[in-house]
Amino acid sequence: MFDFASYHRAATLADAINLLADNPQAKLLAGGTDVLIQLHHHNDRYRHIVDIHNLAELRGITLAEDGSLRIGSATTFTQLIEDP
Repeated sequence: MFDFASYHRAATLADAINLLADNPQAKLLAGGTDVLIQLHHHNDRYRHIVDIHNLAELRGITLAEDGSLRIGSATTFTQLIEDP
């Protein structure tokens, strides 16, 4: 369906960083909306993909001791709405 030159699913955040360092042309895939549109239009800049969708390090909401709130970059809107 899509013409990937390379597709890698990162197992950890460190793995994703290494994959990007090894291939600076790679684009990150998390939710996919923007990347899938580019792939549909055969944009050659999106032929190397590093999938970070399932990285636990990028998900979740935590409240620090100082009262600040940390929202992970892969936290979904549903998680934001449902988190107490």
